[in-house]
Amino acid sequence: MGIIRKLLGVTAEDIARHRTKQQTEDAQRAAAFLRPGERLFGTARAHVSGAPTPPHGLVPVLYPAPGTNRPDLFGEALYFTEPLQVVSDVFWDGVFGVMARLVPGREPPLDWRSAAGRLVLLTTAVSWLEDYSTEFVAAVTDHRVMIFGRPFGRAPLYPLTEYPRHDFAGVRREPLPPHRVGREEPRVAVVFRDGSWLMLKPDALAGTRLAELLGAG
Repeated sequence: MGIIRKLLGVTAEDIARHRTKQQTEDAQRAAAFLRPGERLFGTARAHVSGAPTPPHGLVPVLYPAPGTNRPDLFGEALYFTEPLQVVSDVFWDGVFGVMARLVPGREPPLDWRSAAGRLVLLTTAVSWLEDYSTEFVAAVTDHRVMIFGRPFGRAPLYPLTEYPRHDFAGVRREPLPPHRVGREEPRVAVVFRDGSWLMLKPDALAGTRLAELLGAG
């Protein structure tokens, strides 16, 4: 990333200006979903890194983004699934999960019912919509972390899910190998209270902002 910036003539001031603009725009959009008295600390963009591909039938089919920003949209049924496909995928996911546990040194598959699994399923689902990317916007408040689908252009943020702040049991920045320093942003390891975990990769402008908002050491 650093080499590309040099080739394009991008300065640190350019990056800081674009970062401020991006975070201000995302914060203004996310502020519409705040509850009375809730305080927004900031926003950061990222995407899930290295997670397994979820079974097709478990990925919810999202409705088009709501036309109005309403704080009560979180927790509503904004999506539906295909029941028969879900039964089939849950069965085979369980079979392969048992097999994976029998292989020494191999990590068990992600539990799709977990907090981490929910994030992977929903960010996958929103990326299937025409105007949305694989990135998400995390908006951190004094009570919760709201997760939005990130749109291309001026489409609205898509409210996906939310987590209470105490759902995050641990957050840490993963150091980069020396040969990758300056080429990409450090990833953030997030451990949820239920024991599930994910690796998140902030976008080039977010930098360490996501880890700082989530309270990483």
